[in-house]
Amino acid sequence: MVIGELAEKTGMSTHAIRFYEKEGLLNGTHVQRSENNYRCYSTDTIERLQLIKQGRAAGFTLVEIRDLISAWQSGDMTIEEKIQIVQQKIADIDSRIHELAQTKDYLRSKLSLIQAGIA
Repeated sequence: MVIGELAEKTGMSTHAIRFYEKEGLLNGTHVQRSENNYRCYSTDTIERLQLIKQGRAAGFTLVEIRDLISAWQSGDMTIEEKIQIVQQKIADIDSRIHELAQTKDYLRSKLSLIQAGIA
């Protein structure tokens, strides 16, 4: 499939897809060049881009995502290491949720003061 189709199927911009390719997150199994030098993407690329999107949403950097994908696929990580990485990211997300909840409570209290004409 061409990049426009891939962008439509993943909800990503063509610019982002090219960027991820440049950063080494998409490799030869995901993208080939046709005779006219157009990029042709495999259907596996959709899953890879979804993985990248979810990884970014979870707070992983692109370097972390690239390194994790490489280690995961090469078998260089033990199950214990995989579990530890995922558990740590879950803990990070829980911490962010807690911080956001505190910020939300603070803003609600300020809003109440504003509405009461106190602030």
